[in-house]
Amino acid sequence: MPSQSFVVAFSDVVRYAPLYHGRNFVGLNYDEMLPAPTKTFENEEHYKTWHRGVKSVWNLAMSLDGPEYRQFLNEKGYDYVPKEQFLNVLRFGDHWCSQNIPTNTMRNHYNQRVPQPRPEFMDDNDDYRVTD
Repeated sequence: MPSQSFVVAFSDVVRYAPLYHGRNFVGLNYDEMLPAPTKTFENEEHYKTWHRGVKSVWNLAMSLDGPEYRQFLNEKGYDYVPKEQFLNVLRFGDHWCSQNIPTNTMRNHYNQRVPQPRPEFMDDNDDYRVTD
């Protein structure tokens, strides 16, 4: 009897085709979108169990702010991940996201796309004053 698998497509994830120069990755082609990523599960019950686990961790993370959120990520073994990207990291993993989901960009004064700088944090208990 063939095994029944349950395939889920994540239509809320946008991926763009990579651009290569020879073998070197040079960027993303924002004019060509790739199909939605899929994940295969043994059956529907396995998917529902996985979904409940991801959703509970994500809901807990969304209820935290500032230092508590960063501490939560550190305890789970993640580097800092912006809240709007954390659901995809939970669903697909950090490595997959870094290779398939484009980084946040902004336009400079030459109207070119450049990567957005990573945020720097200063916790309430850090002393930022310069002392001799």
